[in-house]
Amino acid sequence: MHRMLMVGALVLAFTALGGAAPQQKDNMPLDKEFLIKTITCNQFEIKASEMAETRSSNVKVKSFAHQLVKDHKALETRLNDLAKDQKVAVLAGTEKELKTQLDRLSSASADSFDREYLKAIIEDHEKGVQMFENQGKRGTDNALKTFATNTLPTLQTHLMEAKKLSVEVSK
Repeated sequence: MHRMLMVGALVLAFTALGGAAPQQKDNMPLDKEFLIKTITCNQFEIKASEMAETRSSNVKVKSFAHQLVKDHKALETRLNDLAKDQKVAVLAGTEKELKTQLDRLSSASADSFDREYLKAIIEDHEKGVQMFENQGKRGTDNALKTFATNTLPTLQTHLMEAKKLSVEVSK
């Protein structure tokens, strides 16, 4: 355990927000930085979607949020295994940008909650798709490349569904 790389709030905030950690094309994190960013974003997706399950008044949004919680909790299990294999520990919940997004969602009015939730999910999945494509193409760690390649279709499906639902909610 002493040999495990501990990534604290300062390092997390630094790398999660595009600090000086080694990155490839367009400041996209790779390998361990990819793993750290993915873990923190995944936890945001779970928390935001759990909030939507209780706060949304739209049956389709609640159903979509429920599916995201299910999928992202399954992803969390895989991410924890990868982190253990990579000897990486992540303290989540300290990323200012993601905390701000959660605060904004929790304070959204009932009328605007669904739109705000879907906007956040779309933005997060657009970034995620780019990160996973980049990791799959440019990553040097084979386990993380395989993980990114295998997970990408699910993220793309979530993004497509969120965009479709956003159009419906905006009507």
